[in-house]
Amino acid sequence: MADAGTPMAGWQVTLDGEDLTDAMRPRLVELKLTEKREGGADELNITLHDYDSKMAIPAEGAVLAVRFGWVRGPGVYIGLVDKGRFKVDEVEWGGLPDQLTIRARSADFTGNFRVRREIKRRDTTVGEVLTDIAGANGLKAMIAPELASIAIPVLAQDQRSDAAILKHLGRRHDAVATVKAGTLIFSPIGKGMNPEGQPLPGFTLTRAQCSKYRWCRAARDEYGGAEARWHDPDTAERKSEKAGGNGKGGSPKRLKRTFHRKEDAQHAARAEDKRIQRSAASF
Repeated sequence: MADAGTPMAGWQVTLDGEDLTDAMRPRLVELKLTEKREGGADELNITLHDYDSKMAIPAEGAVLAVRFGWVRGPGVYIGLVDKGRFKVDEVEWGGLPDQLTIRARSADFTGNFRVRREIKRRDTTVGEVLTDIAGANGLKAMIAPELASIAIPVLAQDQRSDAAILKHLGRRHDAVATVKAGTLIFSPIGKGMNPEGQPLPGFTLTRAQCSKYRWCRAARDEYGGAEARWHDPDTAERKSEKAGGNGKGGSPKRLKRTFHRKEDAQHAARAEDKRIQRSAASF
């Protein structure tokens, strides 16, 4: 698992199944992967030297597959991790110096997943909605049980894509809402559990393992939790639901939207309070 010597990162890139790693290695300027957790497509950027004008431009829609990991080093896990497949959607060539830049997006977020649909769902649950979306797009679904059972009386998908609905539900319930390796994942943010309820493995990251590091704490607005309002049709009154509070006496952050049900307001307030707590510091 661990090896001696200076830590060395490893990577592998294939294009439509052809391994290009050795050809790209002496030309590589940058290999950057940005992963999203709230409904967005993962983005892959590759920049290569083209000093001899021999680089071929990949075809639009070509599929790149990427793996990252460690080749050697103490205290690291040796081996490459599959980071998914990406469809090429933009290519740029320029200079000086002559360079080729390839930009690609997660293949799971292309095609029908971004097509606007018009569907009205009634008396359903988060789990049923997401399972339906996964099935319509040929995906597996991994949904945390505590989120899957949340009731949804009405959900109107008026000219919104399945990707937009996934992002909407993730925001509403403060959940990881994304698609990775052919699987739709919906799980609470920061819980340290996978969607099946199993704990994620922990590890210690030391300063020596990092080429750069940054920790930041910002004292901005000190909210005392979050507040969401809802309309009570029985009394024709606007009521509110509060969640959290940091014990510092600050006023709760009031959400702009007024919800139709008490339960929706409660979910929204809890989700916003969690986001407030996470924003206190970053690493």
